[in-house]
Amino acid sequence: MSIKHFSHKHPLVLIQEQSHTSEKAHCSGSNEPVDHEQCHARCKDQVEGPSYCCTDCKFYLHKTCAEQPQEINHPFHRKHPLTLLAHSPYPSVCNFCRNPCKGFVYHCSSCKFYLHVNCFLLQQFFVGKFSEFQHFGHKHPLIFIEKHNNEVRNPCSACKEPLLGSIYGCFDCGFYLHEACVKLPREINDPFHRKHPLKLLAKSSYRSGIYICDFCNRHCGGFVYHCSSCQFDLHVKCALHPIFSGGNIPEIKHFSHEHPLIFIEKHKIEVQDSCSWCEESLSGPIYSCFDCGFHLDKKCFELPLEINHPFHRRHPLVILDKPPNPAKDTCNFCRSRFWGFLYHCSTCGFNLHIRCALIAQLNPENVEEIRHFSHEAHPLIFIEKHSIEVNDSCIGCRKRLSGPIYSCLDCMFHLHKKCVELPVEINHPSHRKHPLVLLANPPTHQKGCSCYLCKKQMQSKGFVYYCSDCKFGSMPEDVSLPRMTTPENHDHEHPFTLVSRPISFICDFCGIDGYGTPYLCPTCDLVVENDCISFPSTIRIIRHPHKISHIYFLPEKNKIEMRECSICRKNVNTEHGSYYCGDCNYIVHVHCATDEFIWDRTTDLDDEDQMSKGALRSSIIIEQIRDGEDLIASKIKHIFHQHDLTLTRALDDGLNQDDKSCDGCMQPISAPFYSCGKCDFFLDGNCAELHMEKRHPLHRHPLTLYKRKYISNCKACLRFHHGLSYRCNKCDFDIDIQCSLLSDTFKQESHEHQLFLDHKYEGNCSACPTHIAFRRGAFRCKYCEFVLDFKCITLPHKAWYKYDRHFLNLTYTDNSDPNQHYCDICEEERNPKHWFYYCKDCDNSVHPECVLGELQHIKLGRTYRVSVHPHPLVFVKKIWNLPLCKVCGSLCKVQFLECRSGCDFTIHWRCKDSFNDESEMQLPNYESEMQSLFGDGRMEKS
Repeated sequence: MSIKHFSHKHPLVLIQEQSHTSEKAHCSGSNEPVDHEQCHARCKDQVEGPSYCCTDCKFYLHKTCAEQPQEINHPFHRKHPLTLLAHSPYPSVCNFCRNPCKGFVYHCSSCKFYLHVNCFLLQQFFVGKFSEFQHFGHKHPLIFIEKHNNEVRNPCSACKEPLLGSIYGCFDCGFYLHEACVKLPREINDPFHRKHPLKLLAKSSYRSGIYICDFCNRHCGGFVYHCSSCQFDLHVKCALHPIFSGGNIPEIKHFSHEHPLIFIEKHKIEVQDSCSWCEESLSGPIYSCFDCGFHLDKKCFELPLEINHPFHRRHPLVILDKPPNPAKDTCNFCRSRFWGFLYHCSTCGFNLHIRCALIAQLNPENVEEIRHFSHEAHPLIFIEKHSIEVNDSCIGCRKRLSGPIYSCLDCMFHLHKKCVELPVEINHPSHRKHPLVLLANPPTHQKGCSCYLCKKQMQSKGFVYYCSDCKFGSMPEDVSLPRMTTPENHDHEHPFTLVSRPISFICDFCGIDGYGTPYLCPTCDLVVENDCISFPSTIRIIRHPHKISHIYFLPEKNKIEMRECSICRKNVNTEHGSYYCGDCNYIVHVHCATDEFIWDRTTDLDDEDQMSKGALRSSIIIEQIRDGEDLIASKIKHIFHQHDLTLTRALDDGLNQDDKSCDGCMQPISAPFYSCGKCDFFLDGNCAELHMEKRHPLHRHPLTLYKRKYISNCKACLRFHHGLSYRCNKCDFDIDIQCSLLSDTFKQESHEHQLFLDHKYEGNCSACPTHIAFRRGAFRCKYCEFVLDFKCITLPHKAWYKYDRHFLNLTYTDNSDPNQHYCDICEEERNPKHWFYYCKDCDNSVHPECVLGELQHIKLGRTYRVSVHPHPLVFVKKIWNLPLCKVCGSLCKVQFLECRSGCDFTIHWRCKDSFNDESEMQLPNYESEMQSLFGDGRMEKS
């Protein structure tokens, strides 16, 4: 039997059973080779069973494909009939599956509508069972498809997830919905937003169509549950979270929070926040109040009100929401400040962070303890895991603590587990006469001693192996070195051999003189000291965006008369090793590059710096306007604010710039800026465009943009702030926005030379009386003894004071009469070498702290609680009718804390920590109050 088909010039012969050949047939629709004969209608199935064939042309059609009608009325396109074509007249895509059209295609010439043959041949289409549904989110009826064989590759228009299972679709528009998304309720009462019902919208109410979900804090598209009164948005995927599907959502009342908490067993990454108790990132089951942003992970929720802890065996510890004595607000274990809950002993005044309490077994009977010869006073407690809690060094090796440790909390004595396990006595080939005995500290030698330890200039403390008869010693890491090694990360093909006797040498890897037992490569004539043998050939450091590679000498073509290290600014000996970036001609000393504050010891060598390219911004643009040839954002949505922010080009007459500050950097606002029409929230242009992640030269780890719930102090300038900041998720490092914008070099107008960031500087600031601690960081001059700390380098250039009608300018030198070196505010003497604010017209000179105050980065109107007063206090700023501080009795100038509950109570910020327990004012008894409220229990169900 044969037929004449419109798609082929020759007759086609019916074949009942197809016998496959080993030859490859070519599809006339796509010219792509296939392993078996394939239907030339491009239904994507191999030719099996009955088919039509032209043996001369090797043209094949399924019997079902050959018998398809040449014109159909199809529910996917009801406007016009569809005509079957042998191939598309020009490149096109199927309106159902969105894949390119190749081979047979149904076509509407009026509407340019295309339908693949295989899409037409879905099972539902043959039986003619089409269920239509009019959905509020789309103008056309939607057709129900129970099985679509993964033909539709578009995401669901509601939840933006891949389409699986049964779907509804409008194929003219490419609009598809999961069956579950079609059945979403139009209105829900959500436990995360109890104030008002949430209505389902087919698209965001914002012009951009994008919104930030208030549950998962991610930028989303598609359907949204929305509260127009509060501008609260909930992603559909979050609305479908399992906690909603169980009917009655369990709520539990916890003593630490005023509202009931919702239990969420699984949340993956939706809740990107930290636990309000231990401040760790949330993972696993949690209890949450989303109205307040209060979260507890399960382990903290189950903590008892009172514990017996191995870090403080003398008395039980009771949980409190804040330290009872503000003067003692640091943890006795990690020595960092409290911003939330803690365990406290009222008898001893002992405080312990929640996270610090959790790093050891809460049951003292299960705690491993040992006695060690280096610390005979107390036993040492074993701590297997800790992250940022023990920010200290090992007493044995003097290296930073990491991994399992043994600790004595009373003495702040810590040892690495590997240091505890060192043998007390060894025999070593470097000293064959006698055994070497492990000592807790090296012995004291006379000045000018030429022994191995003194020649090596070993630190004055730390473990050492020593022979007292011969006065010979060696460090533990030296005696444990392998005799031969081939470093994994070195671009060096030969093995290195350890020298068995101490010698004087110059290390070819770093160029530093040394004395000891280095490694040799006889083939290359290289000498490498023990510390350098483990350094990789290529690393990435915080000070440079590209990876840098080690070179044993600088190539002749790149040599100049003098090369300067880009970190310490000292000369680099290019005849010996250094780290180098050939693209930028960037060079640094080996030990500068491998400093623990510059390199984090990771080997992540991606070519592109992800922190500076393509990083997610903290805001999205909703509306834009044209400003000349440029488009600027006129309305934005910021991740840390629930309402839209509108561009403001000029300050209103009634808006006092000095009293309004940016909620990001806390600096006084100046036009243009973004403001919220519903609340007192402002962002300047820089803060509105901040990236969510960045790197900073003062810290070796990536930093994440964060909005703290509590007042924090910047690790760079030490100012307290309550705005946005960048923090490290690995360390207790927090830096405010102003300091985060500084790079590692800076040109200050008061000094002729460029300043560079020196993270090792310790000394005094040239502009103020502040002493800069080691590792805090300062900007200094290579040529002069000029140094600026972060606090002075970020001072505003202008300030205003009530008695001067002009702005005061930041002034760097004072050549006036020495008798005039006084502050016109506090009337105390000024140091003429220190910076001050000056008005030339009125001849007024003032200290920076007198005109700016001590809380210039705290937003006015925020509340704060102190133990010396029962009511919340508000941060205020006054220039007239100044009250007296209730603690010190002096005037409260500029910013201070005030009670708005009618108590006439005011206090300096600095005085909140200087309260004396013997004062007439009594501290509240928080422990007895908790016991009276909650008894022995800790929660109740609502």
